[in-house]
Amino acid sequence: MREKLAGTMSSLNIPSGFPLQNLNTQLSHQDTMFDGSGEHYLQVGLSALDVIKAALQGAPTPRTILDLPCGFGRVTRVLRAQYPAAAITVCDLDRAGVDFASATFRARGVYSKPNFRDLQLDGSFDLIWVGSLLTHLPEHQTRQFLDFAARHMGPDSRLVVTSHSEYVADRLRSWNYGLGEQAARGLITQYLTHGYGYRGYDGSPDYGISLAARVWYETQLAGSCLRLQSYQERGWDQHQDVLVIRRASPSQLRGRAAAPLDRPGIPLPLPGAEQEAQDEAGSLGFDAAWYAGNYPDVVAAVKAGACPSLLAHYLADGWKEGRLPFDPARSYPNRTASVPDAWFGEADDGAGARPASEPPAFCQAGLEGASAAGDEIRQPIFTAQLRRDRRRLAHAQEEIASLRAEIHRLESAPAHRAYRKLQQTYRTLPPTVRKVIWRLRSGTPSAGTTASELSSAPRGHAIVIDDHWPQPDRDAGSVDIVHLVETLGHLGFDVVLAAALEHDGDWPARDALIRAGIRCLLPSDAASVEEFLAREGATLDLCVLCRVYSGGRFLEPALQHARKARIVFNTIDLNFLRVQRQAQLEGTEAALGIAREVQRREEEVMRASDATIVVSRAELSLLRETMPELLVVDLPLARPLAPPVTSFAGRSGIGFIGGFAHAPNVDAMRYFLKEIWPLVIRDMPELGMTIVGPDFPAHLLDGVPGQVRALGHVPDTAPWFEGLRLTVAPLRFGAGAKGKVASSLAAGVPCIATAIAAEGMLLSENAGVLVENEPAAFAARLRDAYVDEALWNRLSAGGLAYAADTLSPSRWRDRLDALLQQIGL
Repeated sequence: MREKLAGTMSSLNIPSGFPLQNLNTQLSHQDTMFDGSGEHYLQVGLSALDVIKAALQGAPTPRTILDLPCGFGRVTRVLRAQYPAAAITVCDLDRAGVDFASATFRARGVYSKPNFRDLQLDGSFDLIWVGSLLTHLPEHQTRQFLDFAARHMGPDSRLVVTSHSEYVADRLRSWNYGLGEQAARGLITQYLTHGYGYRGYDGSPDYGISLAARVWYETQLAGSCLRLQSYQERGWDQHQDVLVIRRASPSQLRGRAAAPLDRPGIPLPLPGAEQEAQDEAGSLGFDAAWYAGNYPDVVAAVKAGACPSLLAHYLADGWKEGRLPFDPARSYPNRTASVPDAWFGEADDGAGARPASEPPAFCQAGLEGASAAGDEIRQPIFTAQLRRDRRRLAHAQEEIASLRAEIHRLESAPAHRAYRKLQQTYRTLPPTVRKVIWRLRSGTPSAGTTASELSSAPRGHAIVIDDHWPQPDRDAGSVDIVHLVETLGHLGFDVVLAAALEHDGDWPARDALIRAGIRCLLPSDAASVEEFLAREGATLDLCVLCRVYSGGRFLEPALQHARKARIVFNTIDLNFLRVQRQAQLEGTEAALGIAREVQRREEEVMRASDATIVVSRAELSLLRETMPELLVVDLPLARPLAPPVTSFAGRSGIGFIGGFAHAPNVDAMRYFLKEIWPLVIRDMPELGMTIVGPDFPAHLLDGVPGQVRALGHVPDTAPWFEGLRLTVAPLRFGAGAKGKVASSLAAGVPCIATAIAAEGMLLSENAGVLVENEPAAFAARLRDAYVDEALWNRLSAGGLAYAADTLSPSRWRDRLDALLQQIGL
């Protein structure tokens, strides 16, 4: 085989500093993924390796790997270099690609089949990499593939697949990916309407471009033997979304039979001519009344004769401008916010188990009053979405209107108004009075209990719930979660930390927390967070729910099972505000719809909680203005002081720190390197910059001038801060307070920031931060602070003084203690 291929190969040039020096550089002349740029070709492979390594975190090194489709080995070569001892299987419909990849990269070659039902491989794989396959398949074939993958996965396997969603949908409006304009428009409309869209190249029924919303995958996997572990938008080469999927554990299936993934009844793509006719008509899902009501400028254009009709406007220009053809609240399209597993659990309605072909039903909320009515609103929405029944959607909308009227009636009732009034009065009482009331409500001590026994008893039992185990050496949010848990312990609580999405399996991050003395909820304690709340909820005094779609998913179980507990919603940042700002920056109407839905849920969690924590003064002001009835407190970030030792003259370079799984950080670096950095080095060509943080997309450095290095994850950042002269925080969207800015100021390193990065922390030049938004002004202020020693010294001292006064861990503890006393703990 090698002799046969010898005349068809060339070689890639490995740049200096390339992380895989043992990489096989042989390249097939038939490899259509190679566009002449060896640097980009290699970068795409490294990007795949980055997401694979992230997916394998906490898992053993893979011994068996499947690369499907392998092509001519763009990713296979980096897999072989990274895992030299692994048994790799390469599979593709392109037999020449399989032959080349198997012979060149020491892999077993398997020719694929057009139908995944016919493709059979031996055994299971520790890792299955599927890059740019589902992005080209119609819905029924994607379902077939998921069923195929499940057959070849063990308990610890990782399936890493890539998909198209929002980013590609936006790009389709200006660049059609090889589709005609009508097909691109039809694809977007189908995606928005159903959550999955497909159009074939030249009308092909089995190969083209697909778009799939995150919620589509969540609904398909719900009740099946697979679970979505993580979802990263634009995770592969800043283009395709990355999904990490694992087999469901027995505790997740709860003893029920797994629903099949390859279910019958999925509509096949229309024949080419019929699909073209439907796309040309453009009437799929178009709601003229809604379009007119939401786009008055279009109505004016039609009245003025500039456009013949509303539909004609949408077909010609509206879809390219990102306008929606229908009410997203009626169609329940692409919702990228995570859907709680509980919403897809089987409900026992007394009639026995549902047939396996039926979509999963919903669990019972078990709530009372307005909260129960609010839960009932979601049930018809998601049931209709799962079943794709437009008639039931219309019926669900009627139910929603009726239930909202019922909520309004309940909230207007004298009893509810009196309850709210008592709540507000209670919060104004002195802490000693509130403690007495709370003790009476929770049950008075027994007659034999002495005062000394009462004073030595724990203050209470608490649980802190998030999705993932915090890693304080990797991101600021983890620092804050760990600090919260430790502070609750210092304040006398018996506290346990739970990570809902990482409850099962082996997690080094969890082991590190246990070694640090933090009690973590283990599978041996309970099969899931839900089970723990159901069994131990009555013993809890405090539930802290972190983030709206993480700990916030457990609001209803906490209300149901932990009835005596105080519930505190720890926002980390206002999620809806961050999503809203990103949507406004990108100018996408669909994303604004998502932000509104996130806001609805976030406000729901706040209303049901006893207190809400924010870290930003700006967010505190916003909530006090829009929801004055709530108890909202701001707890600024806490960072220990690390006064600088090195003087101005001994420092050099600028830096940025942040995790790059967080979209605002990726956007900030892309913006800075493209718009600001060239202006900076024009005047200071010798200036160097270092970027610290995990998951950095290396392609951001493509074509960037000057001396810029990405250091990746740095466990101890103190030496890095000690050598820097300045940091930058060029964020264009986000919410909350910024850990990167707080850490810089606590280290005595001045920061140049945008208004978004400085928002909510009352930052100014007196606090060690220079705030500018425009690229030229940002570059000028950076240059001033870098070369002016007197200015630098003044900024450094101001930042340290601000950190000592505002970011002190002891003051943070006192503020948290005061909040807990205010709610009766």
